[in-house]
Amino acid sequence: MSPSIHILRLSAFISFGVILTGILILWIVLLLAVYVHCKVNCYKLAQNKSFDECLIGSANAILSLSVDPNGGTAVQFLTKLKQQLLYWKPLLRKLTQGEPANEVAWVKAVEAYALRESAVESQFARVLKLAFDLDVLSDVVRVEFFPLEYK
Repeated sequence: MSPSIHILRLSAFISFGVILTGILILWIVLLLAVYVHCKVNCYKLAQNKSFDECLIGSANAILSLSVDPNGGTAVQFLTKLKQQLLYWKPLLRKLTQGEPANEVAWVKAVEAYALRESAVESQFARVLKLAFDLDVLSDVVRVEFFPLEYK
């Protein structure tokens, strides 16, 4: 056998090996993607379908974005808050899922934030009124969270 035949066989063998390696890598990536997808779905199924932690985080983020670190006025705070609530309203509606318990969790998160931040504490009632007026929160929550006012 001539050396050129050995080189052709070797190159064919190497090409075959490269193709097999590529296929193997593709299968590994595909299996990994399926595994991650299954894990995410299992995680979602294992959850309580209560979005309290997400709502707490969203309330903190929205209020933090609205508070002026240099100490703005109440009007400036409420104006920024209104912009933030209008912007994030679709996400908040999805997170609350129209469930009064989830909406109450958001109100309690706002209340907890207000107790930590004096600029928000003085405007707590206005913050809730703004959320109700913009339909971020439903009237059902108004009755549930403030039962004495509606009896």
